[in-house]
Amino acid sequence: MGRRSKYDASFKTKVVIEALKERETLATLCQKYGIAAKQITAWKAVFVSKAKEVFASPAKEDKEIKELRRTNEKLLKKVGQLTVEVYFFCGSLRDTVSKGQIESLSDRRPVGMSWSRYCALTGLTRTGHYYKRNGESNENKDMMRMMDEYHQPHPTAGVMTMTSMLRMHGYAANPKRVRRLLRKMRMHAVYPLRKLSKPGNAEYVHPYILRGLPIVRRNQVWSTDISYIPMEKWFMYLYAIIDVYSRYIVGWSLSSTLEGSNCTEQLEECVSRHGRPEIVNSDQGSQYTSLAWVNALKSLGIAISMDGCGRCKDNIWIERF
Repeated sequence: MGRRSKYDASFKTKVVIEALKERETLATLCQKYGIAAKQITAWKAVFVSKAKEVFASPAKEDKEIKELRRTNEKLLKKVGQLTVEVYFFCGSLRDTVSKGQIESLSDRRPVGMSWSRYCALTGLTRTGHYYKRNGESNENKDMMRMMDEYHQPHPTAGVMTMTSMLRMHGYAANPKRVRRLLRKMRMHAVYPLRKLSKPGNAEYVHPYILRGLPIVRRNQVWSTDISYIPMEKWFMYLYAIIDVYSRYIVGWSLSSTLEGSNCTEQLEECVSRHGRPEIVNSDQGSQYTSLAWVNALKSLGIAISMDGCGRCKDNIWIERF
């Protein structure tokens, strides 16, 4: 093969690969391709140096490209997070408005967002933020207060009885109006039905263990319950705990809500002030047949007792208070 004055890339690659395989000696390759041994050695050194850059791990990238990739990743994460938040915000706001639980939409509008954009996202009308729910009139509030007071000594009174009572006091009441107010107060006549009450979570209901138990010392048995106190416009809920032996109120608190956390907080406060009781008795309300209440008593090492179904006298001590 004649000597070549200029070699293309494919020829150089072919010669270098043959040299790297080392199946033939360098002298044989020189004779085969008609080139000097020095030239093959130089090509081989260049190929090896370039191969280090090609097969290095990780691959070397320009600093600007790396920075752009980092920025893009951060932006993509932010866009995804904002998308999820927008869908959650819009969905929750639609549900809230559909249930009539919001009075002023301006309280929910993010700072800097226009009303047109806000309404487009939430699917609401532009005049929605001007809407204000009409509260009950003073006459209706007086009627609700009288019905509540009348219901306590006369729990069997229904719509017609309440209507007659209000008319005797000079109110222009009709059954439709009285029925609406009673439903708003969640008040109904008490009389025998197929199912008097709905039980709590059966998983957390415990048996009544005070029957026949002699109570001879303080902090042996505590009894707890929730009652309500009518206010001028609404109700406050009273949480109280009594020591059965001494009839001493070891703790009480007022709240505007019926959350289960109020019960557990009141219990922990009473234990820190008066010591740990052996047994705590309660009814089967949803605040007491909950995981939080059961775990709170178990963590303090307190035995759990609950009234039987329809047995209000099982908790008579706190009921009388």
